[in-house]
Amino acid sequence: MAAFTELTPTEPDRARSEMARLVNRALAGSQGELWLLEDGELVRRSDDEDPSPKVPVSDSAQLLRVLTSSAGGRRLRALLDLLGAPQDAFAIPIQVEGRLAGLLVARMTVGAAETRRLAAVLAGQAAVLLGQLELVDALDRERRMMNAILRHSPVGVLLEDAAGNIVYANPEIEAIYSLQASEMPGRKPDEIYAAAGAVPAEVADADGTLELRMKDPDRTVHVRRVVIPGLEGEPAGVLTLHEDVTAQRQALEAKDLMLRAIGHEVRSPAAAMKNTLAGIMQWDETIDSTGRRTLLQEAYESSDRLLSLVESQLIIAKLETRHFEPVPEPIDLSSAMSGVVAVLNHRYAERTSAVEVNLPPALPPAFCEPAHLGQVLTNLIGNALEYTSGSVQVEARQVQRGWLEVSVADNGQGLPPATLETVFEKTGPAGRSRSQGGLGLGLYLCRLVVERSFGGRIWVAASDRRGTTFRFTVPARIRT
Repeated sequence: MAAFTELTPTEPDRARSEMARLVNRALAGSQGELWLLEDGELVRRSDDEDPSPKVPVSDSAQLLRVLTSSAGGRRLRALLDLLGAPQDAFAIPIQVEGRLAGLLVARMTVGAAETRRLAAVLAGQAAVLLGQLELVDALDRERRMMNAILRHSPVGVLLEDAAGNIVYANPEIEAIYSLQASEMPGRKPDEIYAAAGAVPAEVADADGTLELRMKDPDRTVHVRRVVIPGLEGEPAGVLTLHEDVTAQRQALEAKDLMLRAIGHEVRSPAAAMKNTLAGIMQWDETIDSTGRRTLLQEAYESSDRLLSLVESQLIIAKLETRHFEPVPEPIDLSSAMSGVVAVLNHRYAERTSAVEVNLPPALPPAFCEPAHLGQVLTNLIGNALEYTSGSVQVEARQVQRGWLEVSVADNGQGLPPATLETVFEKTGPAGRSRSQGGLGLGLYLCRLVVERSFGGRIWVAASDRRGTTFRFTVPARIRT
Protein backbone atom coordinates (compact mmCIF):
# COMPACT_ATOMS: atom_id res chain seq x y z
CA MET A 1 0.00 0.00 0.00
CA ALA A 2 2.87 2.37 0.79
CA ALA A 3 4.01 2.14 -2.83
CA PHE A 4 0.79 3.89 -3.97
CA THR A 5 1.62 6.98 -1.92
CA GLU A 6 5.00 7.25 -3.61
CA LEU A 7 3.49 7.60 -7.10
CA THR A 8 3.64 11.20 -8.35
CA PRO A 9 0.54 12.64 -10.08
CA THR A 10 2.64 15.07 -12.09
CA GLU A 11 3.64 12.21 -14.43
CA PRO A 12 0.21 10.81 -15.50
CA ASP A 13 1.25 8.03 -17.91
CA ARG A 14 3.98 6.71 -15.61
CA ALA A 15 1.65 6.86 -12.59
CA ARG A 16 -1.04 4.81 -14.38
CA SER A 17 1.47 2.19 -15.53
CA GLU A 18 3.01 1.90 -12.05
CA MET A 19 -0.46 1.63 -10.53
CA ALA A 20 -1.27 -1.28 -12.86
CA ARG A 21 2.03 -2.95 -11.96
CA LEU A 22 1.26 -2.65 -8.23
CA VAL A 23 -2.23 -4.13 -8.71
CA ASN A 24 -0.86 -7.01 -10.76
CA ARG A 25 1.78 -7.74 -8.13
CA ALA A 26 -0.60 -7.51 -5.14
CA LEU A 27 -3.20 -9.74 -6.80
CA ALA A 28 -0.84 -11.99 -8.75
CA GLY A 29 -2.43 -15.12 -7.32
CA SER A 30 -5.89 -13.95 -8.37
CA GLN A 31 -4.90 -12.67 -11.83
CA GLY A 32 -5.79 -9.11 -10.80
CA GLU A 33 -6.20 -6.53 -13.61
CA LEU A 34 -6.67 -2.78 -13.63
CA TRP A 35 -9.13 -1.32 -16.16
CA LEU A 36 -9.36 2.49 -16.45
CA LEU A 37 -12.11 4.52 -18.13
CA GLU A 38 -10.40 6.69 -20.73
CA ASP A 39 -12.26 8.65 -23.45
CA GLY A 40 -15.40 6.52 -23.21
CA GLU A 41 -13.57 3.17 -23.19
CA LEU A 42 -12.42 0.71 -20.53
CA VAL A 43 -8.71 0.17 -21.17
CA ARG A 44 -6.72 -2.57 -19.48
CA ARG A 45 -3.56 -1.10 -17.97
CA SER A 46 -0.54 -3.42 -17.92
CA ASP A 47 3.21 -3.16 -17.56
CA ASP A 48 3.85 -5.67 -20.36
CA GLU A 49 4.18 -4.78 -24.04
CA ASP A 50 0.97 -6.45 -25.18
CA PRO A 51 -1.62 -4.18 -26.88
CA SER A 52 -4.12 -2.94 -24.29
CA PRO A 53 -7.65 -4.34 -24.84
CA LYS A 54 -10.43 -1.74 -25.00
CA VAL A 55 -14.18 -2.05 -24.33
CA PRO A 56 -16.49 0.85 -25.31
CA VAL A 57 -18.73 2.27 -22.55
CA SER A 58 -21.74 4.26 -23.75
CA ASP A 59 -23.13 5.19 -20.30
CA SER A 60 -20.65 5.14 -17.43
CA ALA A 61 -23.27 6.24 -14.87
CA GLN A 62 -25.52 3.29 -15.74
CA LEU A 63 -22.54 0.92 -15.63
CA LEU A 64 -21.69 2.20 -12.13
CA ARG A 65 -25.23 1.44 -10.99
CA VAL A 66 -24.92 -2.11 -12.34
CA LEU A 67 -21.63 -2.61 -10.53
CA THR A 68 -22.98 -1.37 -7.20
CA SER A 69 -26.42 -3.04 -7.41
CA SER A 70 -27.12 -6.50 -5.98
CA ALA A 71 -29.61 -7.07 -8.82
CA GLY A 72 -27.12 -6.49 -11.62
CA GLY A 73 -25.55 -9.92 -11.68
CA ARG A 74 -26.43 -10.82 -15.28
CA ARG A 75 -25.26 -7.48 -16.68
CA LEU A 76 -22.09 -7.69 -14.62
CA ARG A 77 -21.41 -11.17 -15.99
CA ALA A 78 -21.90 -9.89 -19.51
CA LEU A 79 -19.39 -7.10 -18.84
CA LEU A 80 -16.83 -9.51 -17.41
CA ASP A 81 -17.22 -11.67 -20.51
CA LEU A 82 -16.46 -8.62 -22.65
CA LEU A 83 -13.37 -8.01 -20.56
CA GLY A 84 -12.27 -11.62 -21.10
CA ALA A 85 -12.44 -12.42 -17.39
CA PRO A 86 -12.87 -16.05 -16.19
CA GLN A 87 -16.20 -17.29 -14.82
CA ASP A 88 -15.11 -16.98 -11.18
CA ALA A 89 -14.00 -13.34 -11.56
CA PHE A 90 -15.44 -10.36 -9.70
CA ALA A 91 -15.20 -6.62 -10.32
CA ILE A 92 -14.86 -3.69 -7.91
CA PRO A 93 -15.61 -0.20 -9.27
CA ILE A 94 -13.09 2.61 -8.84
CA GLN A 95 -14.98 5.83 -8.10
CA VAL A 96 -13.73 9.43 -8.16
CA GLU A 97 -16.20 11.96 -6.75
CA GLY A 98 -19.11 9.59 -7.43
CA ARG A 99 -18.08 8.92 -11.04
CA LEU A 100 -16.85 5.67 -12.51
CA ALA A 101 -13.12 5.94 -13.17
CA GLY A 102 -12.26 2.26 -13.70
CA LEU A 103 -12.52 -1.33 -12.52
CA LEU A 104 -10.38 -3.72 -10.56
CA VAL A 105 -11.01 -7.32 -11.77
CA ALA A 106 -9.72 -10.48 -10.02
CA ARG A 107 -10.57 -14.20 -9.64
CA MET A 108 -12.32 -15.69 -6.60
CA THR A 109 -9.49 -18.00 -5.59
CA VAL A 110 -8.80 -19.68 -2.27
CA GLY A 111 -9.24 -17.09 0.45
CA ALA A 112 -11.83 -15.26 -1.58
CA ALA A 113 -12.85 -12.96 1.28
CA GLU A 114 -9.29 -11.80 1.83
CA THR A 115 -8.83 -11.33 -1.92
CA ARG A 116 -11.98 -9.19 -2.17
CA ARG A 117 -10.91 -7.12 0.85
CA LEU A 118 -7.48 -6.53 -0.63
CA ALA A 119 -9.00 -5.64 -4.01
CA ALA A 120 -11.31 -3.10 -2.32
CA VAL A 121 -8.34 -1.46 -0.58
CA LEU A 122 -6.41 -1.33 -3.85
CA ALA A 123 -9.44 0.15 -5.60
CA GLY A 124 -9.61 2.86 -2.92
CA GLN A 125 -5.92 3.67 -3.33
CA ALA A 126 -6.34 3.80 -7.10
CA ALA A 127 -9.31 6.17 -6.69
CA VAL A 128 -7.20 8.55 -4.61
CA LEU A 129 -4.41 8.60 -7.19
CA LEU A 130 -6.83 8.97 -10.12
CA GLY A 131 -8.47 11.92 -8.32
CA GLN A 132 -5.06 13.53 -7.95
CA LEU A 133 -4.34 12.92 -11.63
CA GLU A 134 -7.63 14.58 -12.60
CA LEU A 135 -6.80 17.56 -10.40
CA VAL A 136 -3.34 17.89 -11.92
CA ASP A 137 -4.85 17.64 -15.40
CA ALA A 138 -7.42 20.35 -14.58
CA LEU A 139 -4.71 22.61 -13.18
CA ASP A 140 -2.59 22.03 -16.29
CA ARG A 141 -5.52 22.96 -18.56
CA GLU A 142 -6.12 26.11 -16.54
CA ARG A 143 -2.42 26.94 -16.70
CA ARG A 144 -2.36 26.56 -20.48
CA MET A 145 -5.52 28.63 -20.82
CA MET A 146 -4.14 31.36 -18.56
CA ASN A 147 -0.84 31.39 -20.47
CA ALA A 148 -2.76 31.79 -23.74
CA ILE A 149 -4.78 34.66 -22.26
CA LEU A 150 -1.70 36.40 -20.91
CA ARG A 151 0.28 35.91 -24.14
CA HIS A 152 -2.48 37.56 -26.17
CA SER A 153 -3.46 40.16 -23.59
CA PRO A 154 -3.63 43.72 -25.00
CA VAL A 155 -1.96 45.00 -21.79
CA GLY A 156 1.41 44.16 -20.30
CA VAL A 157 1.41 41.72 -17.38
CA LEU A 158 4.04 41.17 -14.70
CA LEU A 159 3.68 38.58 -11.93
CA GLU A 160 5.72 39.13 -8.78
CA ASP A 161 6.34 36.67 -5.96
CA ALA A 162 5.93 37.51 -2.26
CA ALA A 163 9.44 38.99 -2.22
CA GLY A 164 8.65 41.37 -5.07
CA ASN A 165 10.72 39.56 -7.70
CA ILE A 166 9.29 39.15 -11.20
CA VAL A 167 8.46 35.54 -12.03
CA TYR A 168 6.52 36.06 -15.28
CA ALA A 169 6.29 38.71 -18.03
CA ASN A 170 4.02 38.47 -21.06
CA PRO A 171 5.05 39.52 -24.60
CA GLU A 172 3.03 42.78 -24.56
CA ILE A 173 5.32 44.11 -21.83
CA GLU A 174 8.12 44.21 -24.39
CA ALA A 175 6.28 46.74 -26.58
CA ILE A 176 5.69 49.01 -23.58
CA TYR A 177 9.21 49.05 -22.10
CA SER A 178 11.29 47.97 -25.14
CA LEU A 179 12.91 45.22 -23.06
CA GLN A 180 12.94 41.45 -23.58
CA ALA A 181 10.29 39.70 -21.46
CA SER A 182 12.60 36.69 -21.06
CA GLU A 183 15.16 38.89 -19.25
CA MET A 184 12.71 40.22 -16.64
CA PRO A 185 12.20 37.21 -14.29
CA GLY A 186 14.31 37.57 -11.15
CA ARG A 187 14.39 41.38 -11.34
CA LYS A 188 12.40 43.99 -9.43
CA PRO A 189 9.76 46.08 -11.27
CA ASP A 190 11.64 49.28 -10.32
CA GLU A 191 14.68 47.93 -12.18
CA ILE A 192 12.53 47.49 -15.29
CA TYR A 193 11.17 51.03 -15.00
CA ALA A 194 14.66 52.47 -14.59
CA ALA A 195 16.04 50.50 -17.56
CA ALA A 196 13.16 51.77 -19.73
CA GLY A 197 13.63 55.36 -18.58
CA ALA A 198 10.21 55.46 -16.94
CA VAL A 199 9.70 57.88 -14.05
CA PRO A 200 6.84 57.15 -11.61
CA ALA A 201 4.50 60.01 -10.71
CA GLU A 202 4.90 61.26 -7.15
CA VAL A 203 1.35 60.35 -6.11
CA ALA A 204 -0.68 57.35 -7.29
CA ASP A 205 -4.34 57.74 -8.26
CA ALA A 206 -7.09 57.15 -5.72
CA ASP A 207 -7.62 53.64 -7.08
CA GLY A 208 -3.95 52.80 -6.60
CA THR A 209 -3.01 53.20 -10.27
CA LEU A 210 0.59 54.29 -10.73
CA GLU A 211 1.39 56.63 -13.59
CA LEU A 212 4.72 56.28 -15.38
CA ARG A 213 6.13 59.02 -17.59
CA MET A 214 8.32 57.50 -20.27
CA LYS A 215 11.46 58.93 -21.86
CA ASP A 216 9.27 60.13 -24.69
CA PRO A 217 7.38 62.93 -22.87
CA ASP A 218 4.24 62.24 -24.87
CA ARG A 219 3.97 58.63 -23.64
CA THR A 220 2.20 57.64 -20.43
CA VAL A 221 1.83 54.18 -18.90
CA HIS A 222 -0.63 53.23 -16.15
CA VAL A 223 0.26 50.39 -13.76
CA ARG A 224 -2.47 48.71 -11.69
CA ARG A 225 -1.56 46.32 -8.87
CA VAL A 226 -3.66 43.29 -7.95
CA VAL A 227 -2.64 41.46 -4.77
CA ILE A 228 -2.87 37.65 -5.01
CA PRO A 229 -3.99 36.31 -1.61
CA GLY A 230 -2.09 33.46 0.00
CA LEU A 231 -2.40 31.44 3.20
CA GLU A 232 -3.52 33.07 6.44
CA GLY A 233 -4.16 36.38 4.74
CA GLU A 234 -0.57 36.87 3.62
CA PRO A 235 -0.12 37.89 -0.04
CA ALA A 236 1.27 35.15 -2.26
CA GLY A 237 2.31 37.65 -4.91
CA VAL A 238 1.27 40.68 -6.94
CA LEU A 239 -0.09 40.88 -10.48
CA THR A 240 0.58 44.21 -12.20
CA LEU A 241 -1.22 45.32 -15.36
CA HIS A 242 0.68 47.79 -17.55
CA GLU A 243 -1.25 49.81 -20.14
CA ASP A 244 0.05 52.46 -22.52
CA VAL A 245 -2.69 55.11 -22.23
CA THR A 246 -1.00 57.63 -24.52
CA ALA A 247 -3.57 57.27 -27.31
CA GLN A 248 -6.48 57.42 -24.86
CA ARG A 249 -5.11 60.54 -23.20
CA GLN A 250 -4.48 62.24 -26.54
CA ALA A 251 -8.01 61.38 -27.66
CA LEU A 252 -9.47 62.85 -24.48
CA GLU A 253 -7.36 65.99 -24.85
CA ALA A 254 -8.36 66.33 -28.50
CA LYS A 255 -12.01 65.87 -27.56
CA ASP A 256 -11.68 68.53 -24.86
CA LEU A 257 -10.05 70.93 -27.29
CA MET A 258 -12.71 70.19 -29.87
CA LEU A 259 -15.52 70.93 -27.40
CA ARG A 260 -13.87 74.17 -26.32
CA ALA A 261 -13.34 75.14 -29.95
CA ILE A 262 -16.96 74.42 -30.84
CA GLY A 263 -18.12 76.33 -27.78
CA HIS A 264 -16.04 79.34 -28.80
CA GLU A 265 -17.11 79.19 -32.44
CA VAL A 266 -20.79 78.81 -31.58
CA ARG A 267 -20.81 81.44 -28.85
CA SER A 268 -19.55 84.28 -31.07
CA PRO A 269 -22.20 84.19 -33.86
CA ALA A 270 -24.95 83.20 -31.44
CA ALA A 271 -24.18 86.11 -29.12
CA ALA A 272 -23.87 88.53 -32.05
CA MET A 273 -27.21 87.41 -33.47
CA LYS A 274 -28.89 87.69 -30.06
CA ASN A 275 -27.52 91.18 -29.42
CA THR A 276 -28.52 92.39 -32.86
CA LEU A 277 -32.07 91.10 -32.55
CA ALA A 278 -32.30 92.51 -29.01
CA GLY A 279 -31.28 95.92 -30.36
CA ILE A 280 -33.97 95.74 -33.05
CA MET A 281 -36.61 94.84 -30.47
CA GLN A 282 -35.50 97.58 -28.06
CA TRP A 283 -35.08 100.41 -30.57
CA ASP A 284 -37.64 99.32 -33.16
CA GLU A 285 -39.57 102.63 -33.11
CA THR A 286 -36.49 104.80 -33.49
CA ILE A 287 -34.62 102.83 -36.17
CA ASP A 288 -35.17 103.84 -39.78
CA SER A 289 -35.58 101.29 -42.55
CA THR A 290 -31.92 101.51 -43.60
CA GLY A 291 -30.66 100.92 -40.07
CA ARG A 292 -33.11 98.09 -39.53
CA ARG A 293 -31.97 96.40 -42.73
CA THR A 294 -28.33 96.76 -41.69
CA LEU A 295 -29.04 95.11 -38.32
CA LEU A 296 -31.06 92.33 -39.97
CA GLN A 297 -28.18 91.76 -42.41
CA GLU A 298 -25.79 91.40 -39.46
CA ALA A 299 -28.13 88.91 -37.78
CA TYR A 300 -28.44 86.98 -41.03
CA GLU A 301 -24.66 86.77 -41.41
CA SER A 302 -24.31 85.51 -37.83
CA SER A 303 -26.98 82.84 -38.38
CA ASP A 304 -25.30 81.84 -41.65
CA ARG A 305 -21.97 81.47 -39.86
CA LEU A 306 -23.64 79.41 -37.12
CA LEU A 307 -25.35 77.15 -39.67
CA SER A 308 -22.07 76.68 -41.55
CA LEU A 309 -20.36 75.61 -38.30
CA VAL A 310 -23.10 73.08 -37.52
CA GLU A 311 -22.95 71.64 -41.04
CA SER A 312 -19.16 71.34 -40.75
CA GLN A 313 -19.44 69.45 -37.46
CA LEU A 314 -21.98 67.05 -38.96
CA ILE A 315 -19.67 66.32 -41.89
CA ILE A 316 -16.69 65.85 -39.53
CA ALA A 317 -18.67 63.42 -37.36
CA LYS A 318 -19.71 61.33 -40.36
CA LEU A 319 -16.27 61.24 -41.94
CA GLU A 320 -14.44 60.50 -38.66
CA THR A 321 -16.61 57.44 -38.02
CA ARG A 322 -16.61 56.52 -41.74
CA HIS A 323 -20.40 56.19 -41.56
CA PHE A 324 -20.77 58.00 -44.83
CA GLU A 325 -20.97 56.99 -48.46
CA PRO A 326 -20.49 60.01 -50.77
CA VAL A 327 -22.82 60.41 -53.75
CA PRO A 328 -20.57 61.98 -56.41
CA GLU A 329 -21.87 63.87 -59.40
CA PRO A 330 -20.29 66.04 -62.12
CA ILE A 331 -19.66 69.60 -60.89
CA ASP A 332 -18.63 72.53 -63.07
CA LEU A 333 -15.85 74.26 -61.10
CA SER A 334 -16.73 77.69 -62.46
CA SER A 335 -20.31 77.38 -61.24
CA ALA A 336 -19.13 75.95 -57.93
CA MET A 337 -16.77 78.90 -57.43
CA SER A 338 -19.57 81.38 -58.14
CA GLY A 339 -21.70 79.74 -55.47
CA VAL A 340 -18.85 79.79 -52.93
CA VAL A 341 -18.07 83.47 -53.55
CA ALA A 342 -21.78 84.29 -53.18
CA VAL A 343 -21.84 82.55 -49.77
CA LEU A 344 -18.64 84.30 -48.65
CA ASN A 345 -20.02 87.64 -49.80
CA HIS A 346 -22.49 87.60 -46.88
CA ARG A 347 -19.58 87.61 -44.43
CA TYR A 348 -16.83 89.50 -46.24
CA ALA A 349 -18.88 91.79 -48.52
CA GLU A 350 -16.60 93.79 -50.85
CA ARG A 351 -13.56 91.74 -49.74
CA THR A 352 -14.76 88.92 -51.98
CA SER A 353 -13.87 91.08 -54.98
CA ALA A 354 -10.25 90.17 -54.18
CA VAL A 355 -10.97 86.55 -55.16
CA GLU A 356 -9.62 85.89 -58.67
CA VAL A 357 -10.63 82.62 -60.31
CA ASN A 358 -8.53 81.38 -63.22
CA LEU A 359 -9.80 78.19 -64.84
CA PRO A 360 -8.76 76.83 -68.25
CA PRO A 361 -11.67 76.61 -70.71
CA ALA A 362 -11.26 72.89 -71.42
CA LEU A 363 -11.18 71.89 -67.75
CA PRO A 364 -13.30 68.76 -67.16
CA PRO A 365 -15.90 68.86 -64.38
CA ALA A 366 -15.07 67.58 -60.92
CA PHE A 367 -16.76 64.34 -59.84
CA CYS A 368 -17.51 64.38 -56.12
CA GLU A 369 -20.10 65.20 -53.44
CA PRO A 370 -21.20 68.81 -54.25
CA ALA A 371 -21.64 69.93 -50.62
CA HIS A 372 -18.18 68.59 -49.73
CA LEU A 373 -16.46 70.48 -52.55
CA GLY A 374 -18.26 73.62 -51.43
CA GLN A 375 -17.06 73.11 -47.85
CA VAL A 376 -13.40 72.73 -48.90
CA LEU A 377 -13.43 75.77 -51.18
CA THR A 378 -15.34 77.89 -48.64
CA ASN A 379 -12.87 77.06 -45.87
CA LEU A 380 -9.72 77.61 -47.92
CA ILE A 381 -10.89 80.86 -49.55
CA GLY A 382 -12.50 82.04 -46.30
CA ASN A 383 -9.21 81.52 -44.44
CA ALA A 384 -7.37 83.49 -47.10
CA LEU A 385 -9.84 86.38 -46.84
CA GLU A 386 -9.77 86.25 -43.02
CA TYR A 387 -6.03 86.49 -42.58
CA THR A 388 -4.77 88.40 -45.63
CA SER A 389 -5.64 91.75 -47.14
CA GLY A 390 -4.50 91.23 -50.72
CA SER A 391 -5.84 89.16 -53.58
CA VAL A 392 -6.75 85.49 -53.41
CA GLN A 393 -5.88 83.40 -56.47
CA VAL A 394 -7.92 80.25 -57.21
CA GLU A 395 -6.67 78.03 -60.02
CA ALA A 396 -7.28 74.47 -61.23
CA ARG A 397 -5.69 72.14 -63.74
CA GLN A 398 -5.91 68.54 -64.85
CA VAL A 399 -2.82 66.79 -63.47
CA GLN A 400 -3.51 63.33 -64.81
CA ARG A 401 -6.41 61.52 -66.38
CA GLY A 402 -9.15 61.31 -63.80
CA TRP A 403 -7.84 63.97 -61.36
CA LEU A 404 -7.93 67.77 -60.95
CA GLU A 405 -5.59 69.85 -58.81
CA VAL A 406 -7.09 72.97 -57.24
CA SER A 407 -4.94 75.66 -55.61
CA VAL A 408 -5.88 78.59 -53.38
CA ALA A 409 -3.11 81.16 -52.90
CA ASP A 410 -2.92 84.41 -50.91
CA ASN A 411 -0.26 87.08 -50.42
CA GLY A 412 -0.31 87.15 -46.62
CA GLN A 413 2.57 86.65 -44.19
CA GLY A 414 2.50 82.89 -44.44
CA LEU A 415 2.10 80.23 -41.80
CA PRO A 416 4.53 79.91 -38.86
CA PRO A 417 7.04 77.14 -39.78
CA ALA A 418 6.26 75.27 -36.54
CA THR A 419 2.62 74.83 -37.59
CA LEU A 420 3.17 73.36 -41.05
CA GLU A 421 3.17 69.73 -39.87
CA THR A 422 0.01 70.11 -37.76
CA VAL A 423 -1.99 72.61 -39.78
CA PHE A 424 -4.50 69.94 -40.87
CA GLU A 425 -4.94 68.44 -37.41
CA LYS A 426 -7.97 69.13 -35.20
CA THR A 427 -6.11 71.71 -33.16
CA GLY A 428 -3.86 73.03 -35.91
CA PRO A 429 -3.87 76.84 -36.22
CA ALA A 430 -4.78 78.30 -39.59
CA GLY A 431 -2.49 81.31 -39.31
CA ARG A 432 -0.63 83.75 -37.10
CA SER A 433 -3.85 85.47 -36.06
CA ARG A 434 -5.74 82.26 -35.51
CA SER A 435 -5.62 82.74 -31.74
CA GLN A 436 -8.13 85.53 -32.20
CA GLY A 437 -10.68 83.06 -33.46
CA GLY A 438 -11.28 79.31 -33.19
CA LEU A 439 -8.84 76.42 -33.22
CA GLY A 440 -8.50 75.67 -36.92
CA LEU A 441 -11.30 73.14 -37.43
CA GLY A 442 -11.78 74.33 -41.00
CA LEU A 443 -8.53 72.85 -42.28
CA TYR A 444 -9.14 69.64 -40.36
CA LEU A 445 -12.50 69.39 -42.12
CA CYS A 446 -10.78 70.01 -45.46
CA ARG A 447 -8.39 67.11 -44.86
CA LEU A 448 -11.19 64.74 -43.86
CA VAL A 449 -13.27 65.62 -46.92
CA VAL A 450 -10.39 65.45 -49.41
CA GLU A 451 -8.98 62.18 -48.07
CA ARG A 452 -12.14 60.26 -47.14
CA SER A 453 -14.77 61.68 -49.49
CA PHE A 454 -12.68 62.54 -52.56
CA GLY A 455 -9.96 59.92 -52.06
CA GLY A 456 -7.38 62.64 -52.84
CA ARG A 457 -4.85 64.58 -50.81
CA ILE A 458 -4.38 68.14 -49.53
CA TRP A 459 -1.15 69.92 -48.66
CA VAL A 460 0.59 73.25 -48.14
CA ALA A 461 2.40 73.82 -51.43
CA ALA A 462 4.15 77.02 -50.30
CA SER A 463 4.23 79.28 -47.26
CA ASP A 464 6.55 82.22 -46.68
CA ARG A 465 6.37 86.01 -46.33
CA ARG A 466 5.04 86.22 -49.88
CA GLY A 467 1.96 84.21 -48.98
CA THR A 468 0.53 80.72 -48.61
CA THR A 469 -0.69 78.26 -51.24
CA PHE A 470 -2.94 75.32 -50.43
CA ARG A 471 -3.54 72.57 -52.98
CA PHE A 472 -5.86 69.57 -53.10
CA THR A 473 -6.86 66.93 -55.62
CA VAL A 474 -10.37 65.93 -56.56
CA PRO A 475 -11.64 63.30 -59.05
CA ALA A 476 -12.59 64.53 -62.50
CA ARG A 477 -15.35 63.37 -64.83
CA ILE A 478 -13.59 62.65 -68.12
CA ARG A 479 -15.79 62.91 -71.17
CA THR A 480 -15.42 59.91 -73.48
